[in-house]
Amino acid sequence: MERRNSLPSVLSRSSTVTDEYQVPSLSPTSCAENSHDFHGCRFSNHHPEKCDETRYGYHGNGSADTPTMGLARTQSPSKDPNLVTWSGPEDPENPLNWSRPAKWAAVLIVSSFTFISPVSSTMVAPALAAIGKEFGITSSMEQVLVMSIFLLAYAVGPFLLGPLSEIFGRVAVLQLANLFYLVFNTACGFAQNKQQILAFRFLSGLGGSAPQALGGGVISDCWRAEERGKSIAIYSLAPFIGPAVGPIGESILMKRKKKKRKPPPKKPVRS
Repeated sequence: MERRNSLPSVLSRSSTVTDEYQVPSLSPTSCAENSHDFHGCRFSNHHPEKCDETRYGYHGNGSADTPTMGLARTQSPSKDPNLVTWSGPEDPENPLNWSRPAKWAAVLIVSSFTFISPVSSTMVAPALAAIGKEFGITSSMEQVLVMSIFLLAYAVGPFLLGPLSEIFGRVAVLQLANLFYLVFNTACGFAQNKQQILAFRFLSGLGGSAPQALGGGVISDCWRAEERGKSIAIYSLAPFIGPAVGPIGESILMKRKKKKRKPPPKKPVRS
C-alpha cells in the first residue's frame, strides 16, 4: 500500500502561500477597506481601482498637468489685512535700506546708552560706607543691597520692555526708558532715608535695562547677518567697560568731596 504524505510539499506550501498572500500592488488605488493611505491615495491588496485623477492632477492618458508627480495642489494663502510690514524690499523706511552713516549713528547711540547704565550700577561701590553712615544703614547686607538692587531691576526690566518695543517700536520705548532712568537716578541724590534710596535705585535700574534688552534688536534691524560683526563688537564693549569705569569715577568724586569738607587752616592771630 502506497504511503501518502499528508503534509504538502515545500513547493506546494510556497505556492499556496504565494496564492494566499499576494504582494500588494504599487499602483495608487482608492479602496476603502484593508488598504494603506499614502499621501492621500490608497493602496490595496484586493480589487485595485484607479486613483482619483482630480485629486492628483493626472489625466487618462497618463500625463500630469503639473510637475509635482501627483502631489495635491494647494492654494496660496491670502494676505493678512492686519499684517504690518514694509511696502517692498526697497522701502526707504526699512532700517536695512538706510545709509551707512545713519546705521552707525544708531549703533553708537544705543552703545552709549548701554554704557551709561552699567556705570550707575557699580558707581556706588566705593561710597557704600559713606551712604550707610548718612542714612543709618548699619547692616552690611543692606549696604550691599543699595548697589545690587539696581542689578535686580536688570532681571525684571527686559520682560516688560522687550514686548513693548515690538508693539510700540524701539525708539519710543528706548527714549521713555532713558527718561525714566534719568529721573529716578537723579532722585537718588535727593533721598532722605534708606527706603527711598533703595526704591529709587530699583526704578532707575528698570529704565536702565532698556538698552541692554533692546540694543541687539536695534542692530539686527539695521544690519544684515553678514554685516553685523563690527557693530556687535562695538556694542558688546559697553556692558564690560561701564562697570569698570563706574568705581573709578566715584572714587575721584569721593576724594574731591573729602577735600571740600576739610576746614580751612586757621590764620595766625597777631598779638
